[in-house]
Amino acid sequence: MKAKVFLLAVGPAVLLALPAIAEETTTPPRPAVLTLPEVLARAETSCLDVTLLREKLVQAEASLGKAWSAVLPTIQGVGSYTRNSVASVIPFPDFRAGFGPSPNAPPDVNDLGSLRVYPMSLLNIEVQPQDQWVGTAQASMPLFIAPAYYAIAAARRAVDLTENSVAHAKDELFFGIAQLYYGSVATARVVELAERQLGGASESERVARSRYQAGELARIGFLRAGVERARAEQDLQRAKNAYATTTLALATLVGIDAPFSVEAPAAVVAPAGDEQKLIDQALASRTDLVASRLGTDVADRLLMATWWKFAPIIAVNGAYRWMNFSGFAGESRTWAVTVNAIWTLYDGGLRHDEIREARSRTREADTQRQKVERAVRQDVKASTLELESARANLTKAQEQNRLATEGAVLAGQLFAAGAATYLDVVDANNAAFAAGVAAVSEELNVQVASLKLAKAIGKLDLAREGTTDS
Repeated sequence: MKAKVFLLAVGPAVLLALPAIAEETTTPPRPAVLTLPEVLARAETSCLDVTLLREKLVQAEASLGKAWSAVLPTIQGVGSYTRNSVASVIPFPDFRAGFGPSPNAPPDVNDLGSLRVYPMSLLNIEVQPQDQWVGTAQASMPLFIAPAYYAIAAARRAVDLTENSVAHAKDELFFGIAQLYYGSVATARVVELAERQLGGASESERVARSRYQAGELARIGFLRAGVERARAEQDLQRAKNAYATTTLALATLVGIDAPFSVEAPAAVVAPAGDEQKLIDQALASRTDLVASRLGTDVADRLLMATWWKFAPIIAVNGAYRWMNFSGFAGESRTWAVTVNAIWTLYDGGLRHDEIREARSRTREADTQRQKVERAVRQDVKASTLELESARANLTKAQEQNRLATEGAVLAGQLFAAGAATYLDVVDANNAAFAAGVAAVSEELNVQVASLKLAKAIGKLDLAREGTTDS
């Protein structure tokens, strides 16, 4: 009985709580908001392109280590075992025991005045055992090898070149990530505009239905309101798909697996100064230009390394050998030190052709440097013009958006009062939506153009949100 009373008392409360529980369990969690610096921080660890750039630097450092190996000592150990068909033992006079007459020879033969003498003792020298073991330790050290010294200097410069090339490639990559992020922010703004447009179209359809039912509006006007509401729903779905596509591209490039959303970064402060000042900053700071200058230095050092191939190479070699037999030397352990000087007098013209090739590479590197300098100047000028155009377009777009929004509000009020046709409302709403999308697009263009100018002068700093070095 008590259990029934308890159920009757608690049951209504449980039933009232069920909708809230169902709503809590069915509502999906909101995706985490990632700022632009957070996205770039994830790119440092998750982006595959950043990983590839790091590997290029590792390879350059490995090339420097290989260049150093040419002037460092080399140590080798060699061991061998040989099974011979027969052992070879040679009796050999023991010079320490001396020579004398043979004790078994006749007296006339043992005349000490004759040359017929015999060793007093023999040594059985094993020159080839049947089981032969040999161990050798060898060491060599170059004393003078001029081409290697210039190759080391070139490899060291090549590491600096790779560091600057990687920094430039990372700036390009992060600029692309920033473009996608700003594109995601812009498409999210368009989604908001489309939702607002759909709300206005739905309200206009409600007003049109009321006026149609009251006999104040023809059926064609009511149907037109329904068409515009359906078109607004289509525009909203299109905007959502564009936002999903942009965020998917951003997540794929950066390496983000979990769902996320974006937020508008702070306004980018574009670099200040006239065109010539910006060009001077670019010529001093652009990492790709620094890399091209280092490329000419590397080519010059490799040319000098090729010239020094005409010089001799001096090296010292040492060897320590152990055998399981003593041989004629009477020692199973031996060592030797050798100093070698190698001077190639003629190699079929190989070094002359290598010099021709190295000279061509120096000219190629210098031409590449000039080409990069021209590209830097052109990049700064083009980025400056692009920023000026984007600012001018933004001013006009904002003005058009303000006027179109005001016109849409006024048309809705007039239509509700019966002083305007529904076509006026449709035209005003479409103009307001198009002007809003254009304003959002131009805001994005200004932000991206500011970042592009900062990148053009080598001052791109996306680690601090909304700022660039000026």
